[in-house]
Amino acid sequence: MKLYVIRHGLTNCNVEKKYNGKLDEDINETGILQAKKSARNY
Repeated sequence: MKLYVIRHGLTNCNVEKKYNGKLDEDINETGILQAKKSARNY
């Protein structure tokens, strides 16, 4: 069995160095590209 652990993509809070522990913020354009790249690799 293989287990892949992939962290979420980039959000605007990440860029602004804001803590976002309880909110579900959408990933930004860079995060979308990161997710697509991860999907292709795995």
